[in-house]
Amino acid sequence: MDAKESEYSLCKKCPGSAKKCEGNTITLSQGYWRKSNFSEVIVECVLQHDVCHEDSSNSIDGCYQGYVGPLCEICDTVGSIWGSRYTYSFSGNTCSPCSSLSYTLIFMFIGLILVLIYLVSSVFIFMNSYIHNSRCCYLRFMRILPFSKSSILDESTFFIKALMNYLQLSAHLFTFSMAYLPSMAETVPNSAG
Repeated sequence: MDAKESEYSLCKKCPGSAKKCEGNTITLSQGYWRKSNFSEVIVECVLQHDVCHEDSSNSIDGCYQGYVGPLCEICDTVGSIWGSRYTYSFSGNTCSPCSSLSYTLIFMFIGLILVLIYLVSSVFIFMNSYIHNSRCCYLRFMRILPFSKSSILDESTFFIKALMNYLQLSAHLFTFSMAYLPSMAETVPNSAG
């Protein structure tokens, strides 16, 4: 027997990550992965411990159904290993089967219809506002009706101006010394904030 043959005939200790060792076959425990059945390099699946299961009937290359690659960390998105496509689900890092093409097309069609409805309604609302503002502007320039610049349907600018004036006056009243005002006049700004 030469040196090479004696090296292969020596028995090795069964690794701690193995479920059982018989002859030259190592069966891994759940949560461990290796590149092939003949590899002695065994790595723990840290991120997804339950998808590395070499002994299961639902596994190929040591990965549970839907998972592929080193440490079983990616989904079979092409369907090359499992025959059907898998994708990451929204509820955690799990691989779930892709929905059928008809469901995807229906979902995309409904989304497209909703976007078109939004765009048409936005253009309609903008055009109505533009027409109203244009009419008011032309009637004011032609001096037919005395419309002011605040005759727009949206009166939010008016309320913002009133709020700003109130805040500015309140701030000025609190910064000045009001020793010359009667005490009754001081209670109004103090109570109003």
